Amino acid sequence: MKFKLKNKLRRIIIVLGFMVTVTLLLFFSNSWCKRSKTINRADKISAYLASLTDAKIIKIKDFDHKLTSITWEKDEKIAVANFDYETGENLTIENIIKPGQYENFKKKVNELLALKYPRFISEVLEKTEPSLYSFQDQELILYYDDYEIEPMPKEDLFLKINYNEIYSFLTFTVPLSKEYTRENGFAIAENKKHLAITFDDGPSAYTSELITILKENKAHSTFFFVGQKLLNAASTVKQVASAGNEIGYHSFDHTSFKRQDRVTIQNEFNTSNEYLKGIIGKTFSLTRPPYGSINEEVKESIDTPFILWQIDTNDWRYKNVDYLVNYVLDHAQDGDIILFHDSYATSIEAVAKLLPILYSEGFQMVTVSDLAKIKNVNLMPHESYHHF
Repeated sequence: MKFKLKNKLRRIIIVLGFMVTVTLLLFFSNSWCKRSKTINRADKISAYLASLTDAKIIKIKDFDHKLTSITWEKDEKIAVANFDYETGENLTIENIIKPGQYENFKKKVNELLALKYPRFISEVLEKTEPSLYSFQDQELILYYDDYEIEPMPKEDLFLKINYNEIYSFLTFTVPLSKEYTRENGFAIAENKKHLAITFDDGPSAYTSELITILKENKAHSTFFFVGQKLLNAASTVKQVASAGNEIGYHSFDHTSFKRQDRVTIQNEFNTSNEYLKGIIGKTFSLTRPPYGSINEEVKESIDTPFILWQIDTNDWRYKNVDYLVNYVLDHAQDGDIILFHDSYATSIEAVAKLLPILYSEGFQMVTVSDLAKIKNVNLMPHESYHHF
């Protein structure tokens, strides 16, 4: 009985060994066949490259022996062609996106457009088919040139999409980076001019509306708030801060600092600081004196920089939207600090009209502190600043 069991066990082991051997042979044979098959880029693609005389080749990128993307520049214009790697046939973006995924791809594109551009631009581009799709090492670049936007931006419009955002939509594999940043229209752009549009006397009934306008235009501002108004407008104060804007001090009750003694100024500043800290967990780091009224004694009374302005719109006097818009456009220069008030409906309307125009003219609107950093100015306590 034991002898029969041993023979049976031996036969089982032999059969299993044979099956494993066959499996391994098939695996390595298949792998060898795959390695031995050489896939060359199509001759049509080589011929196309040879035809690009007087062109500056920017990038030739192959993906999975499935796609070749060629980007070049000629006469200061970018051009792109995408080919099937093996056949050399031209590929459209619909050929490159997996079946049934094109709408999801477009949703992702529109999501990123809204992150990068102000609303007056992104809403147009969302309805515009890109003229070029350039596949680079880590990202897909979409170029736009067939659109009507008012006011018309002077910059070229394009969108960079990291492959981490869209790899699941593509018909081929792409390299993914562990760290990448999404498009962010609020990020400081070194190639732009910069302004700090500031608002005094708030919070007011119009401040929340203004925050929405700033968001839609990828703009940040500095708000100089009156201390005694903070507690009754706590939700608005939080909204201002959470939207990435800066909050500065504008006295406790809008009394001129020159009419107060140092102790009163300091006590009211400390009280206002307690209010603000209780709302957003931070204290004031900048001060704007009411009426711009300041002297050396005032500057020594509070341990912050004092921020004045280069352009005073006098919006409290000229409650005319077109006048305010034209006044700023006629005077604004890189590095300027502009004074508005967020307590007048005409000022809010003027800013809503003004921001797209300034953006199209190459300006980026930032906080006072960011403007100082851009201009390499170290803001010092007890010093006053009109512009950078």
